[in-house]
Amino acid sequence: MGSEHVAVDTVGGWSDGADDEGVVADAPPPPSRAMEITVAVAGALVMGTALVLAQQIELRREAGPGQIDARFWPTLLAGAGLAAALGRLVVVLLRPADPRDDLEVVRPGGPLRLALTLVLTVAFVAVWELRDVVLLGYELRVFPYACALLLAALAWLYGARSWRSLVLFPVLAAALTYALFGVLLRIPL
Repeated sequence: MGSEHVAVDTVGGWSDGADDEGVVADAPPPPSRAMEITVAVAGALVMGTALVLAQQIELRREAGPGQIDARFWPTLLAGAGLAAALGRLVVVLLRPADPRDDLEVVRPGGPLRLALTLVLTVAFVAVWELRDVVLLGYELRVFPYACALLLAALAWLYGARSWRSLVLFPVLAAALTYALFGVLLRIPL
């Protein structure tokens, strides 16, 4: 077989990526310096905005000497993200564009899945803003239920069909996230 690239076909057979005439059907996209610059600048803008917003977080009380407050982690993460984006921008400007031979071509349905993922994420954030709801006389936190529903919907959207992927994983992930942040760390979700 030599150095040929062998991949598993979605039907279950083997394929080397070429059709009957030896033409490779899924050639990788060419390197794009403009795309890399755009992504680096967009990342820097997003992280810069996050850094500014992190500084505007309202504090319930000021942290004492040697303590961290609610602004610490968002500021640290946004600052690290900004540094990484600016570092990437410098690399992109000083070097030729990276090859993109490790990328797959856009498959049918991919853009639709991306759009639905964004819609589900926006809906999750909107529902999460409710914080608490009263249902049949019981006050319930919205986060664990909304998180489990989001994870189940995303798993289904990306092809999961087993009960473990659609029920067990979302419930356990939401419960563990709520237990860690909402209960142990006492971060209001």
